[in-house]
Amino acid sequence: MTAPGSGSTSVWQSLRATSSSEAVTVTASRAASPATYAVDVVATASAHRVAFTDASAQDAVVTGGATTIELDRLDGSEPLTLDVGSGTLAEVVAAINDTANETGLRAATVQVAPGSYRLLVESTSTGAGEDFALGLPGGTPLLGGPASVQPARDAEIGIGGSRSGRPPTRSPTWSPA
Repeated sequence: MTAPGSGSTSVWQSLRATSSSEAVTVTASRAASPATYAVDVVATASAHRVAFTDASAQDAVVTGGATTIELDRLDGSEPLTLDVGSGTLAEVVAAINDTANETGLRAATVQVAPGSYRLLVESTSTGAGEDFALGLPGGTPLLGGPASVQPARDAEIGIGGSRSGRPPTRSPTWSPA
């Protein structure tokens, strides 16, 4: 069917929701009106990441003789106590990474000088609710405490452009592939 006098069928076709990116999914209801919306990634989601101050050898005791460390998820729950054996840097990393402990964290050491390593720990999930603190029993800082911290952050996605005056949409999971 063609519109009278137009010679075109496009006026009579149903509206369709389309996206110029495979990363954005859109749908439209029968009541949809023609429109174009811009989706802007204002900020990607990030994990909480902590680099600790003191460097040490992998086999050096870094817990002051304590055989446990405490993980506080900073969500009001009781801290999780992790057994770290004799408390060497390598054992601390192993305890954090042990899937049986369900820490939700990933730990690694970064060599800063020959035979000297700093502990780097990050949450395995992104979003503002993924903050944590690691320390020794009684609240004593582990390895001198955090030297640098990247806070966990939700993704911020603006719909309709930042000029719309509406706050961006936040998501704890959206991050670039």
